[in-house]
Amino acid sequence: MSQKSQTDIIDSLKAEIAVLKARCKKAETAEKNLLDALKVSPMALFHHDKQLRYTWLYNGHMGFVQDDVIGKTDWDILDKDLADRMGAIKRRVLETGIGERAEIPTAPGKADSEYFDLVVEPIKDEQSGEVIGLTCTGIDVTHDRRQREEHRESNEDLKFIFAASPLPITVTDIADGYHLFYNDAADEMFLINERVDRGIESSLFSHFNFPQSICDHLAEGKQIESHRFEYRKEGQTLHLSLNAKQIFYNNKAAILATFTDLTLQIKQQYRLEDARSKAERLAHTDVMTGLDNRRSLFIKAEQILKFLNRNDDDLCAIVIDIDYFKKINDTWGHPAGDQVIESLGELLKGSIRHSDIAARYGGEEFAIILPNTALNSAMQFAEKLRQSIEKIQVEVGEKTISISASFGVASYSAKMSGISDLLHAADVALYKAKKTGRNCVKCTI
Repeated sequence: MSQKSQTDIIDSLKAEIAVLKARCKKAETAEKNLLDALKVSPMALFHHDKQLRYTWLYNGHMGFVQDDVIGKTDWDILDKDLADRMGAIKRRVLETGIGERAEIPTAPGKADSEYFDLVVEPIKDEQSGEVIGLTCTGIDVTHDRRQREEHRESNEDLKFIFAASPLPITVTDIADGYHLFYNDAADEMFLINERVDRGIESSLFSHFNFPQSICDHLAEGKQIESHRFEYRKEGQTLHLSLNAKQIFYNNKAAILATFTDLTLQIKQQYRLEDARSKAERLAHTDVMTGLDNRRSLFIKAEQILKFLNRNDDDLCAIVIDIDYFKKINDTWGHPAGDQVIESLGELLKGSIRHSDIAARYGGEEFAIILPNTALNSAMQFAEKLRQSIEKIQVEVGEKTISISASFGVASYSAKMSGISDLLHAADVALYKAKKTGRNCVKCTI
């Protein structure tokens, strides 16, 4: 072999040695990192031979260190009952070659028992595949077990509270909306059992058509408070309020929802508003005629006056007095007088425009406010009313009463300071009509 060939072989071997050294260094570093990580881990690692003797222990196990257990079995170092239960698992893995995992209590049935998670895997010969030992890990899970038990007890307490609640309560899986729990009140409200029995898709929230913002808030874990919505049930519209939040229920992310039926409250609110509206109308309405009363007349007329352009807009008032009304009462009785007043009220309601105001001004007196009406037009309107009143026939028993009325008309002027001045001017004109024989129309210039 030449000198050059020998040199090439040596160089090649040196290169291979360098690669192997690098690999060994990398493996040593990885092993060191693993062992350093295991030092801070609560997990114990150990090996058994086929006789279940400890051959290696790292990080301690059940309070023992490696020197305490090497060459010994669980029966040598642990309580027999605990050793028997662990041994049963380990022997099965030796026989089947299939790994197992179990949560082992140190003292079954006792409140102060500790728990550890045991994982047992077979060690197999690389050539034959025969099980030659076991590799195991153990970790104390007592704290986790206590938390799970507390969580389970908490769930049971919640179920009891929910079931006893008069409010409809549901717990639904956040992933698919299906029910994890619902109380009797929820079943009565939403007929959940009936829908399930009929094979109807049981996701409750899909039937409510909530705004997308509500669904987004729930998905983001935000709480929903007092969201009002309508729900149709058996032809009736129910007014409901939703409160909802994310919870964990039986180890699942879920939505806890409570529903409040506001239907009766809202109906009562509608009735209250209707009663308030009626009371307000009565406060401004003359009961006998249905016309505005004196108070309402002044309030509405003053509103019109606020928007009146005194230089360009016309505003007139008519005051009407039933002629000889006292004589009607004295001759035919007060019911007859009431009929006369009601008849005149009906005539005025059917004669005025939408923008006009007709009111019972006093006992047998009436007043009309005419916006955007010149004096001559108001006089013509008053004369037309006078003629219509003459045609009124009031039946009293077998008798018929005919009536008449006197009219005073006035137009708003720059020297006036309010509606009282305008009505006073119309009253002055009415006085003139009475003085000149009644059943006529007079005005104040």
